[in-house]
Amino acid sequence: MRHGAFILSSFLLLLQLYVIETSYCGENGVPYSLEILSDGSPVLGCAQPTCMSEPLEDNEDSVFIANAAGQEDGFFREGDRQRKSYSQSYKPKAECPGHFSEFACTKKNQWVGGIDFIDHPRQPLVLQCCTFEGLRFSQDVGVTTISSGEAVTGGEVVRDGRQISFDVIANARKLVDPDDPKR
Repeated sequence: MRHGAFILSSFLLLLQLYVIETSYCGENGVPYSLEILSDGSPVLGCAQPTCMSEPLEDNEDSVFIANAAGQEDGFFREGDRQRKSYSQSYKPKAECPGHFSEFACTKKNQWVGGIDFIDHPRQPLVLQCCTFEGLRFSQDVGVTTISSGEAVTGGEVVRDGRQISFDVIANARKLVDPDDPKR
């Protein structure tokens, strides 16, 4: 009986550590960039465009963890978390499930809200897919492959001085070179 209790306690502790070690933009953040570091780990760049509501009060739900070298696995774009003076009541926020369980965010109204990365060649990225109804009229603008030391960046699309859209990281998947598992 004691042995079973110890196993359950150990499992719960490991489960807690597993959930904590992930990047997450939060319900008010939008993934706009993805960088792959030289060791293969992803860095998720988050933004808070004008179409998204701000966190109520100082309720910050984004999570970024630093590795042993001090490199965080995500960030918020500089200046995006400053309070704005206009009304937020009509602006939507993303609906995020609060857990990492998907291998792909495939629905039209989804984006990669967070990434759980385990550094093993056969371990896929585990994603938290957030839903945002503002994407219901969105269009796919392309797919790109990035390697270690490279990044892809979206963000505001401005035409004639007016923001007309916002490019997001809608999906991500890890590809490993079979000839070089570190790549």
